[in-house]
Amino acid sequence: MLRIENLRAAYGDAIALHDVSMTVQAGEITGILGPNGAGKSTLLKSIAGHLRPSGGAIYLDDEPIHRLAPYDVAERGIALVPEGRRVFSSLSVQDNLLVGGSAKRARSQRRRQLDEVYALFPRLQERRLQDAGTLSGGEQQMVAIGRALMLQPRLILLDEPSLGLAPLVTALVFETIRQIGDTGVTMLLVEQNASQALTSAARGYVLEQGRVVFSGDQHELRGSPAVRDAYLGVTSD
Repeated sequence: MLRIENLRAAYGDAIALHDVSMTVQAGEITGILGPNGAGKSTLLKSIAGHLRPSGGAIYLDDEPIHRLAPYDVAERGIALVPEGRRVFSSLSVQDNLLVGGSAKRARSQRRRQLDEVYALFPRLQERRLQDAGTLSGGEQQMVAIGRALMLQPRLILLDEPSLGLAPLVTALVFETIRQIGDTGVTMLLVEQNASQALTSAARGYVLEQGRVVFSGDQHELRGSPAVRDAYLGVTSD
């Protein structure tokens, strides 16, 4: 579904991505692992149109999208769940969700999609009139994911969904991610919690200093001594 070729991105003179190439298969969850500053969030911002790449190309179903504005990328069915959730604090839970369904591709089915989000997150329906800024971190993450689902996306970009969450809440969020994946929605998952990411992702890439240094399926990543030592907390013999 998604093909990235020799992607380069920078913030002024600081180069964040160096000739990154990867693919995301339709219907799969693909994980992106790596330390802070590796370029993971920059990669998602580039795909979503929030950052214009300085080189290379991004293709969705063989159509180039790397020069599109964020709203045009969204109209093609790509939804970003940003790092830190970024809900609209003074808006109600329901209004936050409805914002996610404001694109042309989603407007006609917005009410039906809202019902589906509430079915997935019953707690949000209970708090639908509450200001989103008063929710717990886990509940705000549900809002952020629900807002992305309101687009009726083909591809969801998830940026550090476990950031700042307690272990039990993290487990719940990842269980929800797997449920969404089971419906056929494709996902690109950036996550520092490599162990959690690899319970969900079929394949993955490791970024370090803006470069892909390793890639493989779930079993290859778990079996790599370098990945185990650096990201899974398992010391190789």
